[in-house]
Amino acid sequence: MGSTSVIRQLIQIKAGKDDAGALQVIPSFVVENDLACAMFMVERNKGFKASKAMQDALDMCPNNDPKRKDVENNFHGLDEMVNRLD
Repeated sequence: MGSTSVIRQLIQIKAGKDDAGALQVIPSFVVENDLACAMFMVERNKGFKASKAMQDALDMCPNNDPKRKDVENNFHGLDEMVNRLD
């Protein structure tokens, strides 16, 4: 499965609708985090989409969630990569 396909599927999950019909919409920092990583792999940070998705993931993740450190690390890693590309 290619990164573009992953992005499409994550966007469908986020929107609550895929090719088969309606899905239950559940805001998820995990989906946002994965979407940001996939977007960066395909588009870099075109239109700041990856950065926005990563910031959304960080904003959605509770401070006391054990996965928050992973999201923070991804956020800082994306930031470092973007700055290297500029």
